[in-house]
Amino acid sequence: MDWHGSEKELVKLCKKGDLNAQAALYRRYAPAMYALCRLYLSDPQDAEDVLHDAFLKVFRNIRQFRGEGSLSAWIRQIVLHTIIDFLRKKRILAQLTEEQCAFCLEGIPSPDPSLYSQIYARELSEMIQQLPEGARIAFLLHAVEGYSHQEIANALGISTGTSKSQVARARQLLQEMLQKAQTTPKQQ
Repeated sequence: MDWHGSEKELVKLCKKGDLNAQAALYRRYAPAMYALCRLYLSDPQDAEDVLHDAFLKVFRNIRQFRGEGSLSAWIRQIVLHTIIDFLRKKRILAQLTEEQCAFCLEGIPSPDPSLYSQIYARELSEMIQQLPEGARIAFLLHAVEGYSHQEIANALGISTGTSKSQVARARQLLQEMLQKAQTTPKQQ
């Protein structure tokens, strides 16, 4: 059964432990949150596991949601923290030193913004998925979520220099992929 009431009513019922309300909340937000998980996690099973864990945290902590901001943003933060915890536990992130990443530190120009309008968002998302795991995660946290390099370093247990180098590496690789996409004729 789909929920037709207000978000405020849905949250109120979830806070009371109403299973139908929890199911409705899950159905409403799970697709977008799964897409977020897939941005960070290449394995669909890992993404499903993280999504499941994140929604358990949502339901366990729903009483802390005060309604001051968007419910979607609150759930998104829980999902992001769950993704980071998963990656930290699995040690998926490359443990690269600053010296090993020196080639991709400062000075690498970001892609020409006009290229973005020439490709579809889905194609860009596919390009991001092709990035090495550590670079992809640091890039998404920095460029999409707005985390500072210090916040990324603290969250992932890496140095700020490694965060910077991973983001720069991601930008360089994306720029190369974007330029290749621009010069490669589309197959019909």
